[in-house]
Order: sequence, then C-alpha cells, then structure tokens
Amino acid sequence: MLVSQPHFAAEVFEPSTMLSLHGRPAPTDADVAAMIPAMVKLASDNELVRSLVITDGGAPSTAQRKRLFDALAGRSERVRNAIITDAASVRFVISAMSLVVDGIRAFSPQEINAALAYLEYSPRELVACASKLRSIAKSLPAGRFLTFERALEHLSPAR
Repeated sequence: MLVSQPHFAAEVFEPSTMLSLHGRPAPTDADVAAMIPAMVKLASDNELVRSLVITDGGAPSTAQRKRLFDALAGRSERVRNAIITDAASVRFVISAMSLVVDGIRAFSPQEINAALAYLEYSPRELVACASKLRSIAKSLPAGRFLTFERALEHLSPAR
C-alpha cells in the first residue's frame, strides 16, 4: 500500500489507477500529502488517470481537495473520478462538484460495476482491476473499510 492508516489507505496499480479507501474519519493532511506525488506522477505519465475512491463517509476537506487540484496543475482533466459510498453527505458534495468539475461521479456500493465502466477500462483492464481489488481486500483486516467490502460483494466475477 502507498498509504495505510487505520481509517485511510491508498494504492496505485495498473492500468493508471489510484485507489483510495476511506473510513468514517476524514483523511489527515499527512495522508493526502503522501498520495499527491503518486497522483501527479500518474497524471504526468498517462493520458487517462482513474481515481477510484471508496468511502464509509470520510472525505478530504476543501483545503485538501484544493491541494490535490493545485498539484495536478492543469492535468486534472486527465483524471476521471468514481466515488463509491452510501454516505448521503458525500454523494451530495460529489453531485455539487460535478456541476463545475468534469470527470467526477458518485456511485453506491451496489453500482461498483457501473463505477468501473465509468472509469473506461477495456475488458482486459477490467479483469485486471477486479483481480487487484480482490487482492487488496484480502490484505486488509475484515471490517476496516465496510463500504469496500460491500462493494466487492457486487463486483462482477472475473471473465
């Protein structure tokens, strides 16, 4: 894991994907700072960056989102964000953001397959992504990220 804290974890994997897992508390400034260089590298090295965020309700603050946006410095249009959550407050923020920011959409855990389709994976990439998500889930203690666990229950089987 790129970052692994009790209520926040992040991992980068192929193809050009940043996975962020959030518990209920918001990530700390240090958590966000640790993930920014990886996101900037992804955006510099790839035409499309897929950001898959799965949260129990925790979300970066406005200041943390601004730091990430500023760090991407004109490359943010390359980032496509799928946020999976049951938290109404997070879905509201994402809906509001989508009015002014292209490439961001919220999904419920039951819509994980739609979220992955939104991230524009090819069929081969989708199989690799699903495999990686299952592998990450096995490496985490049960109950640490409940929305992630619920979403994986709905993930289509590998083809």
